[in-house]
Amino acid sequence: TATPTIIPRTYFSSVSAPPAQQVDVFPSIVIHSTLNAQINDNNGLQPQGSFAEAQAAFLNPPKETIRSLLGQLLKHNIGIVAHYYMDVELQGILHGVKRLQMDLLNRQQQHQQQQQQQQQIPLDEELLEIYRQMDLPPTHAIPAHPLVAIADSLAMGDHAVRMCSPVLSGGAAASSIIC
Repeated sequence: TATPTIIPRTYFSSVSAPPAQQVDVFPSIVIHSTLNAQINDNNGLQPQGSFAEAQAAFLNPPKETIRSLLGQLLKHNIGIVAHYYMDVELQGILHGVKRLQMDLLNRQQQHQQQQQQQQQIPLDEELLEIYRQMDLPPTHAIPAHPLVAIADSLAMGDHAVRMCSPVLSGGAAASSIIC
């Protein structure tokens, strides 16, 4: 008796995407370690493909835009609560505002600690320039609670309440919320 032989079938498709839809590289953003980011001077991001390059451009929005928006939020005592499904350009700006606020808060707290230790250290020039660009005096208090929150629809309300509550926000409550 003969044993049956299994012959594998290989199918080849002759159908391909139209030239406008063909891509050489799958659109992605590769994130490198901090060391590589310092070496490559690109914040550790390596966009691959034109779509990824367009998105990566919004990850570092113009500093002037970030400073201007944070200055307005601080000056008018306003918070922003946004849904995480939003335009990538707007999301980059809002993340930048939150990062800058937390950086300024950290610097302000460090300066206050130095003042309490009887060290008369003036604010550094970069920090003074940021305050000038935001059109705020360098003595303006930076709220401890972020003025920008990006969340899903259920958490947006919680963030808004926290921003408006003097107890929950650490004393400096927002008077208005933009959703």
